[in-house]
Amino acid sequence: MGAPGSRPPRIWYDCGRMAGNPSPRRILVVVLDNLGDAVMGSALLAPLRRLHPGAQLGLWVKEYARGVFDFEDPALRVHAADPFWDKAPGRPPGGLAAFRRALGEIREVGYDAALVLNADWKRALACLAAGIPERIGHCRRRSGLFLNRAFPLPAGPAHVVSEHADLLSRWEGRPVPADCLRPDIGLAPAQREAAARWRAGIGGAAATVVAVHAVTGDPEKNWPLERWREFMEALGRERPSCRFAALSAPREEPALRAAFGGLPPGLATIVPGSVSEMKPFLAAADLFVGGDSGPGHMAAALGAPVLSLFGPTDPGRYRPFGAAAATLRREPLRELPVPEVLARARELLATSAGKGSSRGRCTS
Repeated sequence: MGAPGSRPPRIWYDCGRMAGNPSPRRILVVVLDNLGDAVMGSALLAPLRRLHPGAQLGLWVKEYARGVFDFEDPALRVHAADPFWDKAPGRPPGGLAAFRRALGEIREVGYDAALVLNADWKRALACLAAGIPERIGHCRRRSGLFLNRAFPLPAGPAHVVSEHADLLSRWEGRPVPADCLRPDIGLAPAQREAAARWRAGIGGAAATVVAVHAVTGDPEKNWPLERWREFMEALGRERPSCRFAALSAPREEPALRAAFGGLPPGLATIVPGSVSEMKPFLAAADLFVGGDSGPGHMAAALGAPVLSLFGPTDPGRYRPFGAAAATLRREPLRELPVPEVLARARELLATSAGKGSSRGRCTS
């Protein structure tokens, strides 16, 4: 199916399904996983639109991932509810009442088919409870009990987006190349304007803007904060025009202020906020550097060069899916040296500086 992000996407306009299989009018993509998974799941939207022109598409994601898809798209409906059997980073398990409301909302839309990504029996059963007649997924974790189109997993290790392409190919009965898939999270006009304003306020095109995400939901995926500080100081010395946006959830802000408080004035801005509020900063960046977490996937989907620092997880499976996405890996991650990160960041910045404010698909 092709290595993720290895070359520009092919143009692929083959439409329709196999003879004898009517095209569904309403299709739900179910991604009840974490933020990065929701971004990677959005890679199915464009091929589904090409295969089923005029179909109503839906995404079912966790509540905290809703803000990724806050752009205007009349052909896409987003349903958000945390599963009561699982929890998102920094959040308690979902409530049963909220989950039942989402089921009712989905049932009311009347989806004909659900593509259940990273399927298990609970997600497949939820789609059955929502009254979706065709439930498609890979056969794993007893999902075959409640899927009626269960397919074997691809042989060997595969990137998550390649796995999604395999599922769509099997359902459609024709190849859907993985390099035709790209995550699609769009920018609302107001977000694009906010990105341009913020970048103009710190120097515009003359500035080198680096967004960093230093704290993930898993301590083993975190590069030590003292390494981040050393990296930012060193790159700032090399590039006096460099400005950092340190993105964080509100609960992470005190730790970042303690770690980065002594940096030279104006070098770094700590940006606490929701997923939706992060998007303008990611769109304005010339480079994103972070751990294996959702904001890196968002940055790649918005077109920014991305450097992801991996520890225990496999970058071959989970790396951000984009044409300018690079990874470095050490296990444990704390052993990754600052000079190695600096060298890779320099390479990525050499091709990107000043382009950040023009990135991201604008929706209206």
